[in-house]
Amino acid sequence: MKLYGFDPGPFPRRVMLYLALKGLDNVEVISLNIFKEETKTPEFLAKNPGGNVPILETDDGNYVYETQAIMQYLEEAYPEHSLSGETEAERLRVDMQCDLINEWYHSYYLSAAHIFPYLSKSKVQAQDVNIVTSPLWRTRLEQINEIRGNDPFLAGAKPTIPDCLLFPIFEYTRVTYDAFIPPHLKGMLAWFENFKALPGIPLLDLPDWYHDELFRRHGTRI
Repeated sequence: MKLYGFDPGPFPRRVMLYLALKGLDNVEVISLNIFKEETKTPEFLAKNPGGNVPILETDDGNYVYETQAIMQYLEEAYPEHSLSGETEAERLRVDMQCDLINEWYHSYYLSAAHIFPYLSKSKVQAQDVNIVTSPLWRTRLEQINEIRGNDPFLAGAKPTIPDCLLFPIFEYTRVTYDAFIPPHLKGMLAWFENFKALPGIPLLDLPDWYHDELFRRHGTRI
């Protein structure tokens, strides 16, 4: 199998974190540079017409895109050491957290896109959008924290798919845009550190050229 991604991108990193936790070393990782339009070539668009990464190319020549779908495919292909829950109760908790994270990200991105200077070049910004969406993402994040309870990870005592979905988003926005978990959510701050401290987790290390290219294309530094 082959995984097409972009090393600094938070969405490809979701799958990379999953592979590390799962202990899968039989997936060939091919890193593309989205700034050089390497995901817009005819060859790549034949794999994914949307021109996005990550994409998993399976052994039988099919293509799976969207991070959660890739993880679910690999969960079925490699059921040992499950990251989707081992009991019905655990699986339900994982599913709830995944749904909440997807809802959270949608409103979080809309809010950020309309207030943060780093997107001022690529978006028509409107403060009214942030006024509507900011309470939504904050509420969803509080719900995620409530379901986590006192556990070290989002769906229990061990890391699962929801942790892989959420961690790289905050990891990325923290180092690029100085946007992070609200300080009053101390449990979520502790969760972030718990996941970060897991052995074998590849942490984000952005080169200077990435920051320069990002802000050149999308906006101004904060």
